[in-house]
Amino acid sequence: MHRWIRNALIATSAFGLLACSGSAKVDNFNEGGAGGSGATGTGTAGSGGVDCNCAVGAYVPVCGMDGVTYDAACGRQCVPVQTECDGPCPCVDCDDLEVQYTSALAAARSCSPILAFEQCTEEVPDQLACPCTTFINPGNTEAVNQLRRLQGLWNDNGCGDLIDCPAVACVEPGYSFCEPTGGSGDSGACVDEYAVSGDP
Repeated sequence: MHRWIRNALIATSAFGLLACSGSAKVDNFNEGGAGGSGATGTGTAGSGGVDCNCAVGAYVPVCGMDGVTYDAACGRQCVPVQTECDGPCPCVDCDDLEVQYTSALAAARSCSPILAFEQCTEEVPDQLACPCTTFINPGNTEAVNQLRRLQGLWNDNGCGDLIDCPAVACVEPGYSFCEPTGGSGDSGACVDEYAVSGDP
């Protein structure tokens, strides 16, 4: 065999071995999605002979037991740690989100009866699961932002996907007013007002 043909065959085989045995980068993602930095796993295959060098374009976030978000596009076997839940970290407990939402909603309803202008003017869902609407005070910026954040987490994590909501139309409040709740008269809460049957 000519020497140049033999050398070409050796080079081709070596290149093929390198292509198959290179480190498979299991990308790490911080909160905020793809592209984050962090530690990476290595290896050409996970347990069961799964190819961790797969060329999959979809981003499949999972939260590892170490609190770091990993891309499991090639399969969970390619994630270098055990996974705690599907989706980005931190893992979300849907029941806990509902409890937090109720608390934030109470804070968002806070108002002052001694003020002469309307305060309870913004409509929001009254709960996360099977919601109707209620009024809050948009001046409570921190609580309002918390409501939006919790609603986003609820939707992003599919918390309501398996809930079978009753086919009953919501009775929507017409408006809301600030009712005193304390003895001093300067603290209050938004109270929804509903139309009475027979009202024009």
